[in-house]
This record gives sequence, structure tokens and C-alpha cells, in this order.
Amino acid sequence: MATITLQIEQGQVSRFAQILQADYESLAKEIHEMEVKLEGMKDRAGSILSQIEQLKGHVTTSPERGGWKEAVNKLAQSQRISLEKLKQAVYDQLRSSGTLGVTELCERTGASSSSIYRALHALRDEKEVENAGREWQLVCPV
Repeated sequence: MATITLQIEQGQVSRFAQILQADYESLAKEIHEMEVKLEGMKDRAGSILSQIEQLKGHVTTSPERGGWKEAVNKLAQSQRISLEKLKQAVYDQLRSSGTLGVTELCERTGASSSSIYRALHALRDEKEVENAGREWQLVCPV
């Protein structure tokens, strides 16, 4: 009878060891995945810090004296100019071709679809263009 009890105890110990081994392997896998994610976060943080350093180069005065505001205003101004140029390019394409879809406008201007939509919506707000189903056209063709 003592032999049977010993075999049961050994079986239980063996099963417990298997459970511990599986838990260890699972934890090791989770730790490895976390390490990989952490490395990715470090890379992204480095990229963000690099971008911040590049932006600092465009600021001529300290943030306390309005330098960041000045840089942001310059960036906004350059984007407004770009939007004006893109609106003009979209307007010219619609004037010469009549009705065009966003894909054709992207191909003809070289702009992204989000930029084209931004220009089209600005032109629509100015009552220059209208949506004709999936395509766009001038409100008053020239």
C-alpha cells in the first residue's frame, strides 16, 4: 500500500511539474513579446525626439517668448498657401475636363485623396464646385 501511495504522490509531483513548466513557458513567451513591444516603443520615442529636434531648428526664439507660436503660425501659413495652390489646380482640372472623380484628380494633380477632398470641400464651401454623384464639377462652368 505504501508503494501505491508513493506512486500517486510521484504522479502528482510529475503533473505539478508539468503545470509549472507550461506556466514558465507561457510567462517566458509573454516576457519576450513585451520586450519586442518595448523595443518598438523605444524606436518610436527616438523618432519623435528626432522630429522635435528638427522642429526646434525652425524656431528662432524661445518658447517662452512665443517662438513655438511663431513656428506654428509659419507652418499654418505654408499649409494655407499649399491649399490655395491645390484648390487652383483642382479648379483648373475641372474647368478643362468638366466632371472628374477624386481618383482622376489625384492622378492629374499628384496629390493624395485626402488633400483632394480637403480642396474640394473648401471649393464647395466657396460655392465653386458641386458634387455630382461620385464625381465633382464646377457650379458655373467657364
